[in-house]
Amino acid sequence: MLTTRIGTGIIASAMVCCVSALELSELSWMGGCWMLDGKASGSGEMWTEPLGNMLLGIGFMSKQDNVSRYEYMRIEKRESGEIYFVAIPSGQQETEFRLTQHTEKRVVFENPAHDFPQRITYSQIAEGVMQAKAGSKKDDSYKGFELTLLRTDCQSPSR
Repeated sequence: MLTTRIGTGIIASAMVCCVSALELSELSWMGGCWMLDGKASGSGEMWTEPLGNMLLGIGFMSKQDNVSRYEYMRIEKRESGEIYFVAIPSGQQETEFRLTQHTEKRVVFENPAHDFPQRITYSQIAEGVMQAKAGSKKDDSYKGFELTLLRTDCQSPSR
């Protein structure tokens, strides 16, 4: 509970809410290579194992044996203790999303000021199966897309 004195003696109280502590080591289930289920070969994501304050990732889509889209990503724990997902898609500007929810096998990052997406979610839905969702709020629900990723061999992620 945070109590603040406003003006000449009026006291306002508010609950200070924050996401419970998450150690990046808890995201080790994301580490490795992932191929998009049902998509062209050569499309997917690769994530490092958590190393100190960061995980590094790259996402890519291929079309006719050429990379058509890519995204550099990182999940970082800052000195403040807050955790952010940071994305740089296909050479665009960096965008940050703050961790707002997490469970043992699910993380949700949000940036309501961003046009699309405003929310990014990663979930381990089964052993060797990860789901990535991206969406923006529209009419009291989130609209966007969902990708199912299957763990694959990092030596040949396109096969």
